Amino acid sequence: MPLAVTLLVDGSESMHHGLLKQATAAAAAFINAVPADALVEVLSFNEHIDVRYPMGSDHGAAALALAGMSPVGQTTLYEAVLIAIRNQQHASRSRSVVRSSRSAFHSWSRNELCGR
Repeated sequence: MPLAVTLLVDGSESMHHGLLKQATAAAAAFINAVPADALVEVLSFNEHIDVRYPMGSDHGAAALALAGMSPVGQTTLYEAVLIAIRNQQHASRSRSVVRSSRSAFHSWSRNELCGR
């Protein structure tokens, strides 16, 4: 079953001093590494959640959507995860949500997303 991935990128003020640049570079590398038939969605979050690239198959456009981010505002991680889960439920593929932050990537599997 093809993969559908939602990347959550922390764009809050806590990502200053080059941390956001590192996170977006890692997210772009991740996008470039997923299989060609995978769907990708890119969300950024700070005080607001921004759909930077909606679920789609253009990996180049998804990676470009990471450009121009700057670290501002508070972190609304939980709201971002809820939106990602909602969006993932519409994908009829193996699902995964991946969060890029200052410390590492964290991912949630299909079973975790669906509460199984």
